[in-house]
Amino acid sequence: MKGVAYKDGDFKSASIFISREYLENFQKKNGQQEAYDELVGILFHEIAHAYQYDDKNYEEIEVHH
Repeated sequence: MKGVAYKDGDFKSASIFISREYLENFQKKNGQQEAYDELVGILFHEIAHAYQYDDKNYEEIEVHH
């Protein structure tokens, strides 16, 4: 896989893909706790992408003001 991670889909049905090779190399260089922290950070980052609003889905999300 090229890169660290990516998300596919949208807020209704998203999948997150993370490079195992990246995490294994990160852990070898930085240790197990740091790799865990990195994984959590990656997940938060990608989950944020899944829930970001854009002009295409305001009506679909039913944003109420």
